[in-house]
Amino acid sequence: GMGPARRQAIREALKRNPIAIIWTEPEKLSLIDYLDRIFEPLIANNADYVAPVRKDVSSYPEFQQKSEKMGNLFWEAVTGRSLDMFFGPRAWRSELSDYFLKYNGNKHDALHIPVLDIIYNNHRILPIEIDFQYPKEQREVEEKYAQEMIVKRLNQLYDLSKLTLDYWNKLNK
Repeated sequence: GMGPARRQAIREALKRNPIAIIWTEPEKLSLIDYLDRIFEPLIANNADYVAPVRKDVSSYPEFQQKSEKMGNLFWEAVTGRSLDMFFGPRAWRSELSDYFLKYNGNKHDALHIPVLDIIYNNHRILPIEIDFQYPKEQREVEEKYAQEMIVKRLNQLYDLSKLTLDYWNKLNK
């Protein structure tokens, strides 16, 4: 499953004793242009977690633009932190990896919910704006199957929002 595979990838990365780890998806390969900006504050120990923030989402399918904006607004309403949580990439100092490894999420939540622990435990979070463009080919595929993708995005938005609220409330009891 998605969650266990992500945890396995993190464990494999930790075998190299890195200072920091970045998680991203194959369609976000153009993120390579921003690796220095993302890793520099982690390597210099000026941040514990770096949250890439998209400067512009107009290259995304329209429904994805809107659903991710709603998700990020909900995240901020719950946590008080303005982060682009529906943009998949995230980077952290290796010592924060336990947050991701100990959370037993099965899907997107495996990389989403542990950030709540990072916020709750007052780790230094640094948003970094990047000018990411969604791959044209992927947009075309998603627009071709728009109805299925809208259902997928709605489910993801609902699931992550519910899990976020429940987990945040549990942390703050």
